[in-house]
Amino acid sequence: ANAAVRERRRRSTPVDLERIDVLKALTAAEYSRRQFILNFAASRDTQLLVPGQKSAAVKAAEEWVATCFAQNDMATANNDYFKYMVDARLWATHVGNDVEFPFSFMR
Repeated sequence: ANAAVRERRRRSTPVDLERIDVLKALTAAEYSRRQFILNFAASRDTQLLVPGQKSAAVKAAEEWVATCFAQNDMATANNDYFKYMVDARLWATHVGNDVEFPFSFMR
C-alpha cells in the first residue's frame, strides 16, 4: 500500500505501476522457485538440512554457471537466464535426472 501511494505521488503512469507490479511478481517467483528447488533437494539429500549447506550449494552452483558462461564467451548473459541456469544446476546436482526439472519451460 505504501509503495502504491509513493508511486502515485511521483505521478507514475498506470503503465509504470503495472511494470513495478510485474517486477515484484517476478522477484517473488524467482525466490519461490529457488526455495522450492532447495527444499525439494533437501528432502532427498539430508546434507542440505545442515545449517549453511543450502547457501554453500547455491554459491557452488553460481560459480559453476559463471565458469561455464566464461568458457563459452557468454559474459553478457541476461541476469534472469543466469539465475535460471543456477537453479537448473542446483536441481541437476542435488536431485538428479530421475525427476524432470519442473521449470524446464526455457528449453
